[in-house]
Amino acid sequence: MNKRRLRSGAFAAFASLIVIAIAVVVNMIVGAIPSEYTKYDTTGLGLYDLTPETEEIIKSVDEKVTMYLVARDGMENQIIMNFLDRYARLNSNITIKTVDPEVVPTMTDETGSSHAISTMQENSVIVVGEKRSYEVSYDSIYKTDYTEEEMMMYYYYGQQPTGTTTFNAEQAITGAIDNVTTDDLPKIYMLEGHGEYELGTQLAGYITTDNYLSDKLTLITGDGSIPADASIILINAPQSDINATELETLKSYVDNGGKLILITSYNVNGTAFTNLDALCNYYGMSRIEGLVMEANTQNYIQSPYYLSPNLSTTDPITSSLTGKYVMMPTAEGIKVAETLPENVSVSKLLTTSSDAYTVSVAGNEINAEDVLYNGECTIGAVATVTKGEGEGKFVWYSSFGVADDSADSMVSGGNSSLFLSTLGNLCEKKASVSIAGKAMDTEQLVVNEGISTLWAAIFVLIVPLGTIIIGIVVWAIRRKK
Repeated sequence: MNKRRLRSGAFAAFASLIVIAIAVVVNMIVGAIPSEYTKYDTTGLGLYDLTPETEEIIKSVDEKVTMYLVARDGMENQIIMNFLDRYARLNSNITIKTVDPEVVPTMTDETGSSHAISTMQENSVIVVGEKRSYEVSYDSIYKTDYTEEEMMMYYYYGQQPTGTTTFNAEQAITGAIDNVTTDDLPKIYMLEGHGEYELGTQLAGYITTDNYLSDKLTLITGDGSIPADASIILINAPQSDINATELETLKSYVDNGGKLILITSYNVNGTAFTNLDALCNYYGMSRIEGLVMEANTQNYIQSPYYLSPNLSTTDPITSSLTGKYVMMPTAEGIKVAETLPENVSVSKLLTTSSDAYTVSVAGNEINAEDVLYNGECTIGAVATVTKGEGEGKFVWYSSFGVADDSADSMVSGGNSSLFLSTLGNLCEKKASVSIAGKAMDTEQLVVNEGISTLWAAIFVLIVPLGTIIIGIVVWAIRRKK
């Protein structure tokens, strides 16, 4: 009996060892499988999904890049760690390391730059390339935005704002890698001296993340020349006209390969823009008198002058924005000349429907019956110029909304995507890192007025009426029985 028990026990022990050995081997095999196949995103938010734009940028990296996760031992954010691992799997030049702020309070990276590790937010990331380094704060990865109403309630009543949190890791990390591996970062000069609008705070942040440098430019004082390192000149909704000297400077800049973006809007005050008009005319475009209104419900959002124009599918600036809406409020129409100046070609980027029209405005009152123009209006266009050295480009958007945060939020980032696509095209960037963050709550649904009316009719009229009819039919059948 004892021998039988001994043999049985020995067999059980041996079987247990076999099972443990198999488990260890299987665990080692699974551990060697890339994380994208073993670590699934069960949140339904697609946190680990990388866009084609990111994959294009990361696969093109041909130098060593190290990503340092700043975290105490055992306090590493696993979502961020798994996310960083996706990058390392895409390109063997990219490696991941952790640095403990309690062990290494200050770190000097491979470029010689110093980082105060002990003062950084935990689970921030330092991306180090051969040219430079870039710090990505935890707040840039998990980004929380607050509405003006929330902030007002906080300041006046102490009510803690909830905000909207997005997982912004892809935009932040991809932007950092692009930053440290790019030879020369493009620079945008924003013209001032004519009451130009400031860029929206959020859009300005996107521009920085997309690795553009920016600076102010005045042509009125100093030597009146455009800096040699200018990649783009931006004139954002000026409230007064440029002078004749500035006009000639800008024309010469574009004619010799420069890139210029002009943003205007409907001129309520009737200010004369003689020289700006001359600049537009020089490249085959002119203003259409009046405020643009849209009669087609598929082409406006909430109000007939909150335009949702059609996006060109042939021009590279807009062809990548398939499925997105843009909103262009209080726009003026752009007319493209039938006969263009020599060596100038114009591509329409944004157009209304053929049912659009323009009206006059007195003060803040829209004179809906005073129709000045009927038919399709262009709201955005790009002129390509081959008059001098290089290929110049002049882009004109006729609504301030293209660079406005409020308009952008109403179309879930469509306007900022258009603006960043414009910058990328003018600077000939290999890919844009203007990647939308992944909302940690419900994403806003954007519909135009036509679709809104359709669904209202379905739920307010058709569904209740159909229910009543079915009820009457069933009642009639039962009564006959």
